[in-house]
Amino acid sequence: MPTFQYQITVGSTTLTPTSEAALVSLIAEADLAVPVNSCRLVLANPPTLTVGDAVEVKLGYDSAPQSVFKGEIAHLHWVLDGLEVEAVSQLRRLTTTYLNLLFEKSTAKAIATDVAKRCRVSMGKAEAGIQFPAYALGDQTSAYGHLHHLAEQCGFDIYGDCADKLVFAPYKPSQTHDFSYGVNILAYSWSERPSPLTGVEVYGESPASQGQGDQAYSWLSKKEVKGSSGKRSGTTLHRVEPTARTQAIAGNIATALLKAHQVQRQGWVKGLGNPAVGLGDRLSLAKLPIAAHSGRYKITGVRHCLSQRRGFCTTLQWQEEP
Repeated sequence: MPTFQYQITVGSTTLTPTSEAALVSLIAEADLAVPVNSCRLVLANPPTLTVGDAVEVKLGYDSAPQSVFKGEIAHLHWVLDGLEVEAVSQLRRLTTTYLNLLFEKSTAKAIATDVAKRCRVSMGKAEAGIQFPAYALGDQTSAYGHLHHLAEQCGFDIYGDCADKLVFAPYKPSQTHDFSYGVNILAYSWSERPSPLTGVEVYGESPASQGQGDQAYSWLSKKEVKGSSGKRSGTTLHRVEPTARTQAIAGNIATALLKAHQVQRQGWVKGLGNPAVGLGDRLSLAKLPIAAHSGRYKITGVRHCLSQRRGFCTTLQWQEEP
């Protein structure tokens, strides 16, 4: 039977199952709907730590634990069990930074990369996305708020990976993780909720695709720039996007928005600890009591829990693949 191992580096100290400082419990969380990855540690006989110290958590079996969290200490709190350590990923800097910037003839990737660099956030996987004639960021919204909106326009996911790098790319899973009923599934939930949305219409500001050119601004023509996707009958989402200055861009944004709103099946599964699982990976559910529930799904949330009482468990949030 594989032997469970952990390796937790906090500041200049590395904790293992044989260390003097003992790990009482651990919860590491990441979610596509939450900007910042987080980790909560409870330590007995802890080393001397300070806010801002680097944290890396590796979990696994036998001699090859895998990194599940990387960040820095945000909060320290003494409790009866010992010391509570709250750590967060570097993407927190995106949520506390406000910028005034104007980009011209830039791809979504170029915009995201520039903003990440200004916020001292390392860039991971990124794809080009839409090229915008002009794109403005104002300080009424955080840097993360702008990048999240940009990702939504392109149909991309935006999150921090296990190496604490910013991912800005569409869902293209490179790994599939198998969870089977009767093998490694402890509990699961499966729900279906049809979306009432049947179509999306996006209204831009510039008549560029009407013959005025990419650099034309809205006051140069009264012609409407609009992109649509889906059916106009039924419930239609109407969105004004000032950055959509061509019909093509408006249409691409409309398609991405409709696709995001068409998710119907979602749920969660709790299983034996699996440190290899990450955001953006694919989940394969098999041998479930209701055969129709088995299938492949997109992982949207990961929660690793480790404690002396309950052992090592992983809970995944999922939704149907786009």
